[in-house]
Amino acid sequence: MKRLIFAFVAAASAFPAFSAAGQLSAYDALSTVGRAKGEAQLANLVELRGADGAPQPTQWTLVFKDDGARGGVREFVVNEKGIAGERTPLLAGAAASAGTVSAASLKLNSTGAFTTVNREASKARLGFDKVNYRLQVKGGVPVWHVQLFDVEGNEVGAIGLSAADATIISPLR
Repeated sequence: MKRLIFAFVAAASAFPAFSAAGQLSAYDALSTVGRAKGEAQLANLVELRGADGAPQPTQWTLVFKDDGARGGVREFVVNEKGIAGERTPLLAGAAASAGTVSAASLKLNSTGAFTTVNREASKARLGFDKVNYRLQVKGGVPVWHVQLFDVEGNEVGAIGLSAADATIISPLR
């Protein structure tokens, strides 16, 4: 029995997917905002970002269009405990004029994006340690931009995936 427990602990430390304490998916973050701020908020998603995912990040930044906010957008930072921060940036930049996507139209979660990224990296024999996620609307299509980083923090690849139908938009480079 002790060997079995040791084997599980060793496997969990070798494969981050098994040791996901504190990590949450993009859908988890969206659900958190929806519960706290109302489901209607989710129809105005502009951007969703998560950094240092192993495979999922410990916090996400969600940007929503909000005509009542001083810069035209409202940002929420979400972690496993809930909404950790909310702000209305004065200079929203491109986010204020970016297209929105309804969270309900997203068919590819960050967990599915990671599965695709991991498969493509394996095919290319490309090792990586962490990933950064960014969901944005490009040409009316919600797109996951996923950057891959090695253990030293150097970018070793990037890929673009449609969040609407999970197709690869820009192959792993």
